Amino acid sequence: MKFNSKKHYIICSAIKINNRLYLGNNHGDIIQNINFKEGEKAYSDTQGFIDNCGKFVNRVEALKIAKDCGQVSKNFKEDELCSEHIENKLWLLKDIF
Repeated sequence: MKFNSKKHYIICSAIKINNRLYLGNNHGDIIQNINFKEGEKAYSDTQGFIDNCGKFVNRVEALKIAKDCGQVSKNFKEDELCSEHIENKLWLLKDIF
C-alpha cells in the first residue's frame, strides 16, 4: 500500500464539543486532556478527525478518506476509522494552520 499525499488525507484525531475542536494523536489522549483541563465529557458522537483541508470529519467519512489515499488498506473491514488503524500517520498540524 502506498500513501498518496496529493489526495485528501487525515491529519490527526479530533473531538468536537460545543463547537470547540480538541486535537491530538489519538482520541484517548484528547479525552484525558479534556477531562483534566476542561471538565467536559467527550461523547463518542463528537469524535472524528481533521483532514488536510482543516475540516472536521466523522469516523465514517474519515475511513473513506483514509482508504482513498492509502492510509489504511482498501480491504479494511471496519465501518469507521480509529486513530490506531492509520498505517501512515502524518499528524502534521502545520499542514492546516
